Amino acid sequence: MCRGLAPRDYKKRIWQQHPRRWGGVRQASNDEGIHLVPYPAQFAVPLFPDAVKKQCLKELKQRYENKEIKSPPENFEEWVLHHFGPQILDVFFNPYSKKVWTVKPSKMSPIWVGTRVAKLPQEKLEELCSMDANVLKNADFGWGPNAQFNFPKYGGTGAVWKNMTEKLPSEWFKYNSKVLRVDHRQKCVHYVQLNADGQPTGPTKSLKYDALINSSPIDAFVADNKICETPLLEHNKVFVIGVGLKLPMTEFCEKYTWLYFPDPDVPFYRVTFFSRYGEVTPDNTKYWSVLCECARPSDDTMSEAEIRQWAIEGLITKSIIKRDQIINEYSICLPYGYPIPTVERDVELARTHEVLEKHCIYSRGRFGGWKYEVSNQDHCFIQGKELCERLLLDEPEKLYKTLIPEKRG
Repeated sequence: MCRGLAPRDYKKRIWQQHPRRWGGVRQASNDEGIHLVPYPAQFAVPLFPDAVKKQCLKELKQRYENKEIKSPPENFEEWVLHHFGPQILDVFFNPYSKKVWTVKPSKMSPIWVGTRVAKLPQEKLEELCSMDANVLKNADFGWGPNAQFNFPKYGGTGAVWKNMTEKLPSEWFKYNSKVLRVDHRQKCVHYVQLNADGQPTGPTKSLKYDALINSSPIDAFVADNKICETPLLEHNKVFVIGVGLKLPMTEFCEKYTWLYFPDPDVPFYRVTFFSRYGEVTPDNTKYWSVLCECARPSDDTMSEAEIRQWAIEGLITKSIIKRDQIINEYSICLPYGYPIPTVERDVELARTHEVLEKHCIYSRGRFGGWKYEVSNQDHCFIQGKELCERLLLDEPEKLYKTLIPEKRG
């Protein structure tokens, strides 16, 4: 288990063990209004349109001079107002939060923002304001969990996980199977194998367990297995639209890996240039590619075809692609896109974890744990490692907090 390594070191060691060639990829930029500014947007205030910039700087100065906190912020909107002011809330955080989360900042808890939303130190703002426009546009802001990251040359992100499974006994994995139900009283998982069409084949099978780690959405898991009252949690869905294109790549896109869009006139909150992640993603002698992510409320009625067409038109409107370059299109709807960090989230999770753990069930992962702030793939990997160490070695978890007293071992 590589005990003794800090989570970040352990993750780095395992993440890069597989025999793939890696390449570092730099961060990209945000789209703010009608022009691009560097990521994160709140660091790019000096590049905002003049009227917006003036008001933002005024409000930031007021906050630097008056650091008294009357009361802790109760939601994300209050957090933004306290640290940045109403102007940047109106021009960026409100429209962008509405696009990616599909709820207003006032409906979200402020607890999740730690490593996800950068505060703007006064000395950093002064440093940025001292730069002329040309220098500022090329400045490396260097903030964020993805400021620089690794990506497999072959096989995409799935190659990381596939290689890990190849290091473990094959009988540990039951692919092409569907869990029918979990009997938490008898500690038994009932499942069935599926054929190539996703249809059940053969008899129902069972697996006994001592401890069960669930990584499926915790709300659905609890509801399907009637273990306790379903937690009142919110999520959205995300439509992923891929577009394959003939070269040449649009010139202004060549230096970016992704762009963020608060603009409500286009459906995507993020556009990723996957062809920049590696020369075989796709064959970069002939093609390039764009991936769009479009979040919608979980009960939204807009169809996948409608979103796909809107996204493609948006790419054309933003001059990212040209219609006659399109070779193929791809789309999929992810019914669970983002676990929304609502104000009530932690109370609901703690209540649910308390019941689950009484039955030796531990729910972790992006939707199993439902904490966006620790839900990236590397986070989920460490969640699994730390939970195993808790169960087998009686060591406390550090990354994921259930907010209930831990009964280890």
